[in-house]
Amino acid sequence: MNGKSKCKILKDIRRQIAQDNDIEFVTSECKYQGGCSGTCPKCEAEVRYLEQELAKRQAAGKAIAVAGIDIDGLMKGAADAMEAYKNPDLNANDCYKYAAIRNILYRKGKSTEILVGYEPYQTMLNEWWKQLYGESEGKEGKGLFPASLTFSTDLHSMGQYIQEGERSMFETIISVEKPAHEVKVEADDANLDGLNFLAGKRLHEINKMAELGVQLAHIDGGVPNLLIEIPAIEEKAIGALLYFFEKACGISGYLIEVNPFNQPGVEAYKKNMFALLDKPGYEEESKAIKARL
Repeated sequence: MNGKSKCKILKDIRRQIAQDNDIEFVTSECKYQGGCSGTCPKCEAEVRYLEQELAKRQAAGKAIAVAGIDIDGLMKGAADAMEAYKNPDLNANDCYKYAAIRNILYRKGKSTEILVGYEPYQTMLNEWWKQLYGESEGKEGKGLFPASLTFSTDLHSMGQYIQEGERSMFETIISVEKPAHEVKVEADDANLDGLNFLAGKRLHEINKMAELGVQLAHIDGGVPNLLIEIPAIEEKAIGALLYFFEKACGISGYLIEVNPFNQPGVEAYKKNMFALLDKPGYEEESKAIKARL
C-alpha cells in the first residue's frame, strides 16, 4: 500500500469519527507533492483539530465515538438492564443469582472463576471482566481469582487441567445465540481430512456443539458451570451484559465484606514504581526503596 492510499484511508477514518460525534469537519483531497508516507502537515492539522473537538465533548460530559460502535444502543442496553435488575426477588433477578451463586461456590472452597467465551469477539470483553473483578474483590486475603479463556482455542492448552486438575475452579460461560456471520462448511471431494461429515453445517452450529460437549465433560469432571446467554454480539446486548457484571461485582464484594470500589493494592505498586523512577515528590520513598535493593 502506497502513501497516498494510506492517506485516503486515514482521511476517511477522520471523517467518520467527526460524523459519529457531530463534529463539523471539512476536508479536501490531498494535494501534497513529493513522496507521501501517509500523512503530511495538512493531515496532522486535521488530527489536531479532531483531538481538540473530542476533548471539548469529553469536558462537556458527552460520549465519544471512535470505534464505529452505536453508543446510544450500548447505553440503552445498560439502562434496560438497570431497570430489570432492580427487582429485589432473588428468583427473578439473574444478576443477584450470579452474585449469590459465585459466593456460594467461593464458600465451598472454589478459588478460581474462569470466564469462557466461544467467540473471538469476546476476548477483550473477558480482559475487561478480569480487571473489574480482580480489582474489586481481591483484598484482605479474600476474593475469587478471575481467569478467562477463549474456547475452543484454549482447550488445547488448558482443557486437560480443567478436566482433571485441582477441583478449585468453576466456569462462567457467555453463550451467544446468534452469530455475527453465517458460514457453511463445504465438502472436499477427496475428503482428505475425513471431515466431510461436517459439510453443509454452519460454523456456529459446530461451535455450539463444541460448547455443549465441553460443558458436559467439565461438569462430569467436577467443574461447576454457570451459563449466561446473550442474543448476539451487538451494542444493546453488550451494554446489558456490562451492567450485569458491574452490579453483580459490587454485590459480590459486599458479600465477602470488602469495599469493591477501591484498589489499595494498585496504589502500592504505583508508589514503588514512581519512587524507583525518581518521580518528583517521591524523594523519601525513593531513598527508602533503593536502600532495600
